Amino acid sequence: MESSPLTQQTRPETFQPKIVQLYEKLLFESASRKPPVNEHALETLSTFLGGVLTKKYTNPSADIITILAGLHEVDQVFTEFVSVLDGIIRNGANLDLRLKAVDAAIAMTSGAYKTGLISYFMHRDLFPSLMKFVHDSDDPMQIFKPFLLLGLLANYNKFEFQNPYQLRLDDFVNETTILKIVRGVGTTCTILRNSYVAVQDDLPEGWTWSGTLAFFGLGALAGRSKIQPLTAEEMKERFAELHVISTILRLLTYVSANKIRLQYHWSELWRGLLTLTRFLTTYSADLSTDPNINILVTDSVNLLAFCISAGDTFLPDPVSYDDLFYKVVEAGPILSRFHDVYKHAFSAPAKTTNGKTNHDNKQFDAGKSLSTLLNVSTHFHSLLFLPEKSKESTTTDSVAPTARNSRKKNLNPREVHNIIKEGYATLSIEPREELSNWEKWREADWKTRLKRIARIAVDDARIVVTARLGNVQNQVLSSGSKDPSARGDP
Repeated sequence: MESSPLTQQTRPETFQPKIVQLYEKLLFESASRKPPVNEHALETLSTFLGGVLTKKYTNPSADIITILAGLHEVDQVFTEFVSVLDGIIRNGANLDLRLKAVDAAIAMTSGAYKTGLISYFMHRDLFPSLMKFVHDSDDPMQIFKPFLLLGLLANYNKFEFQNPYQLRLDDFVNETTILKIVRGVGTTCTILRNSYVAVQDDLPEGWTWSGTLAFFGLGALAGRSKIQPLTAEEMKERFAELHVISTILRLLTYVSANKIRLQYHWSELWRGLLTLTRFLTTYSADLSTDPNINILVTDSVNLLAFCISAGDTFLPDPVSYDDLFYKVVEAGPILSRFHDVYKHAFSAPAKTTNGKTNHDNKQFDAGKSLSTLLNVSTHFHSLLFLPEKSKESTTTDSVAPTARNSRKKNLNPREVHNIIKEGYATLSIEPREELSNWEKWREADWKTRLKRIARIAVDDARIVVTARLGNVQNQVLSSGSKDPSARGDP
């Protein structure tokens, strides 16, 4: 009876020594100062680790240690491994060599993340070397991998013990290096965004062969169809999940408190927020059943109200501030309908156990925010669009008048700007300091989710390593096909 092909074969006695010898040879050559021997050794070491550590093992820690070093020499081999990489990242002959050492460290860290081998990176602090690399680099593109490695190390079991890289980050104050990291992260995010934009298919379709066949009922001959756009229901679900509004509000409260004036396309932000308000109003019947809709409603209103009350502290010029007021005035009828539709989301503040009013109630804040928006809209609407005799009665209203009851004046842009500027003197806006009072974010409250994010980041880092491994293999195959001796040609 033939043995099953699934039966595990006995490991040859010479298997372990050859792997260990290869690993030690690569490590020795990586530590040498002979270019290009050290560069090639680091590349081969990264490829080797990518191939070994991405396999699935029954006992990952024991099996990987056995393959790479042997149980009796694990401390010596891995201590030397981390020490060699640390020295190259810090004092390598050039940035390319140092970046190859970072690649090798990422290959080891991402591949052995679920094993005890990462403890050797905890005992040998790579933080100074990584920050020195960032400080020495001139290209923002070179920041991504060192920062990725630092992120992997700083998140390793950080809830189980005092992670030394976390402590280093908390105490780090070198502004020059921090700015380089920020620019590097920004460059990486821009590249990622452009990559997504390049593959998504949401532009109007021009003439294509497949479109012509489909027009005549022969679409089956065109092969695979294009990706279908989101349906109305899917779009509603996506809108209901837009918690990123809270993030914008947090950012703006921070820049406002620190008097940081940002150059930004603010007009597009105002338009986007008010378009969201219109969408929420138009599809309120469908969205009202979503349990998260109140979060989106209150956050969007609070964000607009905060920009109205504190925009002069972070907007770069009066034009951006005036544009916000004008767009709020234009949206007056929508805001009035929005108020009527989402009354339930703006309930009165709850009472605490001692009978006092709970002014931290988010819904109550949103109710005050919407009142602010309606008052602003009514005030400037009367100045811009209503006849002189109608101003007094309208400004006392709490709800913005509808467009049908108003008679628009013929005003040029300069006149509009002057009226808005004069209107500030008679406008009363209640300060909204409570919108800036955020509870300090604690990682421990999000422990489960952060661990999940860390696992995804490790998997992504492993993909970066395996993608590089595939590129190396393709280069080898390509060079081999060009070599007559590799093909057996004369």
